[in-house]
Amino acid sequence: MPKLRLTLINTGKRTEHEFDDEVITIGKHPANLVFVPDPRVSRYHAKIQKCGSLFQVQDIGSLNGTAVNARACPKDEWVNIHPGDQITLAHDAALIEFIEGAAASSVSFDERPIDAEMTISQSADELFGQLAPMMPAHSIGNSPEVEAELKRHREHIELLEKRIELISQLNQSLGSVFSLDEIYNRSADILFQATPADRCLIMRLNDNGELEPVLTRLANERESMDAVPVSRTITNQVRQKRNSILWNQSTEDEDNPGTLIQFGIHSVMCAPLIGRSDQLLGVVYADRESATESFEKDHLGLLNTVAGPTAAAMDSVLTLERLKQEAATRTAYNRFLPPHLVDRMVASPEQQIELGGANQVVSVLFSDVRGFTTLSEKERPEKVVGLLNHYFTEMTEIIFSRTGALDKFIGDGLMALFGAPEKTDNDATNAILAAIDMQRKMVDFANELSELHGIPPISIGIGINTGEVTVGYIGSEKRTDYTAIGDHVNLAARLEGQAKPGQILVTRSALDASGTEFPTKCLGEINVKGKTQSVEVYEIEWK
Repeated sequence: MPKLRLTLINTGKRTEHEFDDEVITIGKHPANLVFVPDPRVSRYHAKIQKCGSLFQVQDIGSLNGTAVNARACPKDEWVNIHPGDQITLAHDAALIEFIEGAAASSVSFDERPIDAEMTISQSADELFGQLAPMMPAHSIGNSPEVEAELKRHREHIELLEKRIELISQLNQSLGSVFSLDEIYNRSADILFQATPADRCLIMRLNDNGELEPVLTRLANERESMDAVPVSRTITNQVRQKRNSILWNQSTEDEDNPGTLIQFGIHSVMCAPLIGRSDQLLGVVYADRESATESFEKDHLGLLNTVAGPTAAAMDSVLTLERLKQEAATRTAYNRFLPPHLVDRMVASPEQQIELGGANQVVSVLFSDVRGFTTLSEKERPEKVVGLLNHYFTEMTEIIFSRTGALDKFIGDGLMALFGAPEKTDNDATNAILAAIDMQRKMVDFANELSELHGIPPISIGIGINTGEVTVGYIGSEKRTDYTAIGDHVNLAARLEGQAKPGQILVTRSALDASGTEFPTKCLGEINVKGKTQSVEVYEIEWK
């Protein structure tokens, strides 16, 4: 059954939705079948429908648009989609992948212990090493014993050839597959060809560390085994010991309450799916209902042979998905968050920093270049842009080095936040230290402009204030930015406007929040635009 796999770009959270309905609606309103909690997404953004054997997506008048494989969808027009297509909402606010769902039916687990003897096998590599032992020299001859020995060796060689052929066939089949569901189905096809299994299950470890069926397949002649549980004892032992298990039980043990016989199961085998980094990805589980025929040890070896390439293919796809998600996270946040925060978000997506709207205490820094208008009038536009880009690069690195977040560039000025999205005990101190670093860097930058380009010295003015503001994704349906708004933001901007070239002006609240002794000069109380009461202002003496 087709599925929709939803990835929220701002948090990295991933969910999957079965396509059980004729029409699936998508948007940020909770009434949608696919709920996307992002302010850039419209309340009722898009919908997907099944039309005969086709699937189609329609943008239902959203403000920020919908795209299929990076091509914008016309408003209110149906666009055909196929398994493997990627649907993006609101300029990459969310990614929806349309995938073919594996037929993973609801599977129950039998929690009772199994008392019958279980055979623990070695790994697939160890099994290969035992296939063809050397024939002892004293056995050469034409005796019945020698004929029996030769027959045994021929069987070993045939089995070895079968496994090699199986590995080659599976590797070729999975070599160009980049869909987990296709990997599961192709592996099940090979397993049914190689073993007399009646049922095959592939189970993945979910985020809670529990085995979750992602595929359930029956042999062609089987009609239903939905009521048959999976042995928790067997799967747990495979997980813990990371070895495969072969379990057989005869009808003589029917009275044993801890067996699967009452469900018609007399033989089970299970193998771990271990990725290249020795990480357990899940298990592959097979059983059969025959009361007279059981799995043999050679069948377990074949199961191991299937499990190895399956796990490797799964590992490759999961690694690719992780790298794509990391790239999306870095693209979304590198422009305004310091590298250490972006690295943490990539390394621990389950502990994402909350970027929604919230009220919190933040130190706000505004800076602006003095004399830039005159410079713009005298120099060529391309040269001005180049100088401005160089200046912004230097200032941004300073802000990030002091754990600040870049809010925005405003002409030849900028706005930075200290304490959002991540709050620390040193936000106000870091804001002031960043301002000092910026002023000192500006001296070097101005001297460089004068020596290399003959440009008269320029400087910056900086204003800093600390207080409670509203931070989060703020804006319109068409465009949103992570920013801060509030009276304390306005006050920081007013101080920057009052600052003379080379000056750093801070409020009393910023100094108190810092708790650090900086060389200051009290400028007394000054009146700023938009404030009915005067504000006590200090100058940081940084030279």
